[in-house]
Amino acid sequence: MLPLGLLNIAQGHPMLVELKNGETLNGHLVNCDTYMNLTLKEVVQTSPEGDKFFRLAEAYVRGNNIKYLRLEDEIVDAVKEQQQQQQNQQSGRGGRGGSLARGDQSGRGDRGRGGRGLILCNLNPEWGSITNVKDLLAELEIEGIPMDSAICHNVLKVLSIHADHLLRADVLNHMRLSWFALSIEGQYDVAAGLLREGCIESAQEMLNNLRRQGEDIPAWLGDLSVYSLLHAGEIASALDTALDRATGGSVGSTQLVHETLDTASRLHHYAGTLHMWNTQVQTGRANPPTGTYLQVLATAAQHGDSDLAIQAFRRLGQQAVVFTSREYELLCEAYLSNQGPELAGPLSTASIMVENGIPPNQAFTRPFYTLFRDDPRQAQQAFKLMQELHRKGRTVPLGLINTLLESHAVRQDVEQAMNIYHFMHEFERYGPADEPRVPFADSRTFEILYQLAKFAGRDSNDMMTFLRDEQHALGIPTNEVMLNHLLHGCVNSGGVNLAKALLHEAHSSGLKPRLGALHRVVELLARARDDSCWEMIRRFSSGEGQSRSWESDARRIWAEN
Repeated sequence: MLPLGLLNIAQGHPMLVELKNGETLNGHLVNCDTYMNLTLKEVVQTSPEGDKFFRLAEAYVRGNNIKYLRLEDEIVDAVKEQQQQQQNQQSGRGGRGGSLARGDQSGRGDRGRGGRGLILCNLNPEWGSITNVKDLLAELEIEGIPMDSAICHNVLKVLSIHADHLLRADVLNHMRLSWFALSIEGQYDVAAGLLREGCIESAQEMLNNLRRQGEDIPAWLGDLSVYSLLHAGEIASALDTALDRATGGSVGSTQLVHETLDTASRLHHYAGTLHMWNTQVQTGRANPPTGTYLQVLATAAQHGDSDLAIQAFRRLGQQAVVFTSREYELLCEAYLSNQGPELAGPLSTASIMVENGIPPNQAFTRPFYTLFRDDPRQAQQAFKLMQELHRKGRTVPLGLINTLLESHAVRQDVEQAMNIYHFMHEFERYGPADEPRVPFADSRTFEILYQLAKFAGRDSNDMMTFLRDEQHALGIPTNEVMLNHLLHGCVNSGGVNLAKALLHEAHSSGLKPRLGALHRVVELLARARDDSCWEMIRRFSSGEGQSRSWESDARRIWAEN
């Protein structure tokens, strides 16, 4: 058997070379000349003592330095078969006996090649399985066919689809003991298997080593790496990987782009969302579904990015989405969460929302309330902008005006609240003559103002009387919240006549004031020695026991005054 013939057939296969100085080189044969000078790639070099290992992309070995070579069994079988055929042709024996002889010599290699093919059949994600691979390996062992480098690499390829940590560890250990070099493609398969098992750090370390060696990571493996990081919630690492790939000219599949943007926006990861939006959506490379746009809008609102929120809102409009108060709320929140919030944008958005038939609810107005409560200057500026919107023919939401009043009520700023109320007459809009007019205030307006009246001091009674006249003129009925605030105001200001009128109205309309407020009004009437206190006790006390208690308190106060 000529060594040169072996080497010619062995090109492209792994081999082990021991040099005369004791060093070993384990790699894939690329080329060999007539002087048996070898060129190897993907080489693992071992020192003569066996204690040091070096990875080389390529190595050149002179033939006169080689001590011995070790090749795969299938290469030896192939050369034997070739030599047998040559001998049969030379001796004229080409009949049945020669054929059987060739079968005896080459059967082992044929079975090995058939086994490798059957192993690769298990690459199918649906029909393949690790159990089939293990059964095939057991059959090869029974037949005495050793696991060569090709079989090991095929098993690793199947393991990149059907993960099995123990089997992969056994195969890699067998390759190490047999001095089989793990090819670049084999390293890709090992990394893929690690990713599928969730061993992300180990897989990333292997991929980083390949990048440092100048190897290009296949697109499928790059996508799998990003998917694994996304599903593990490692958005920052997934984004870094995507950026590295983009630098190398690979952006990943459209599905991966959508998945990255969807995951980043769902977790409100601002940097990841903004990067994918600017590089993929804005450039027209990706058009994610409606749900992703909503998540981007929510992320922009949370981080105060009004530009991103506007872009996402417009994209939703282009998809003919029927907006609800939630989308308008997120857009306004993005404006208001920004450093140095601008009010023109969110107020205009609120106006558009109302003009589209969506009244503002409490969830919509809370960000405005927080801003107005914490910064009185913003509250004053907001009302000026509302007046400007009205002068331009825009609809100003009454809910936002009430929010302004509420912020002044928290600060007990009676003067500013009443100034706003006097200007609220400007916002009244008149429709056709046959339609009822829409008042410029509602029950919530008067609830806030009646609550504020108790802080008006001496003017409290006059303020409540004025507001009561306004309320009746607008045709707004009194509710229990207004009634309780008014009764507390009467007690604080000593408004006996107004308190009596309120209780008569409550009795006739079926309203039930709070017992605490009623008790304090009874005490007020007793302090004024007003005979109506006994009638109020009979009307509003709940039960005989409470009636006796209130009468006892009233008699004591009456006697003291």
